[in-house]
Amino acid sequence: MEDRRCKLGLRGRLELVQLVEGGATLRAAAAALSVAPATAHRWWHRWQDASVEERASRACLRARPPVPRSCPWALSAEAEQQILDARARTNWGPMRLTFLIGRHRSTIWKVLHRHGVSRARRSAPPASTRRYESTEAGALLHIDAFSAPKFDAPGHWATRDRSQTGRSRNVGKTVVIGIVDDHTRLAYCELHSAEKATNVAATLRRATTWFHRQGCGAVEAVMSDNARCYSTSAAFKDALAEIAPATS
Repeated sequence: MEDRRCKLGLRGRLELVQLVEGGATLRAAAAALSVAPATAHRWWHRWQDASVEERASRACLRARPPVPRSCPWALSAEAEQQILDARARTNWGPMRLTFLIGRHRSTIWKVLHRHGVSRARRSAPPASTRRYESTEAGALLHIDAFSAPKFDAPGHWATRDRSQTGRSRNVGKTVVIGIVDDHTRLAYCELHSAEKATNVAATLRRATTWFHRQGCGAVEAVMSDNARCYSTSAAFKDALAEIAPATS
């Protein structure tokens, strides 16, 4: 890899040795290329000491990697492997690995960077939900409700016309009470004026009959939230006792 900071590139080095071979002195060739005589001396002697193959491939004129031939304090292969094994086992960073390995943080980082594992691997995100499904159709029913506002005329969401200035006001809301079978995801919904105990109990009874007509089996459990129409309602408990005696 060539150093971009050097003034004499590969083509310039080749031109330098060609000038010297043509009869120019090292000082004159260096002046012609605006480099120091020591630079011309170094590349000329590398050219002279090179073999025929190195001259043909221009390998002798390429910059050598800045790697020392020997380093007394360099880590052994076993020591580097110890750092890599600790990293793979714990996924810790260099600071935490210092307490495990006993080496300096910068030394550990250099080893990790040299082997391409300086970036910590991403662990799988923890599961935030648990999926479940009843094994039989009709055995587990989910009941819930949501309210939807009424309107006199459809708005821009349906008509795409934002020039309408009138809005439906004080027209009330409609409560949708829905019951969904856990296994088949079959849904039964009714529109009511409010989510109260009598409405949810009557909807549950009619929904159970409808699910039986669709081929679902007997109801074993009903799941709802903690709304008072489900948790403290006597009417809803009576409906549960009718459709699924085991749930009451």
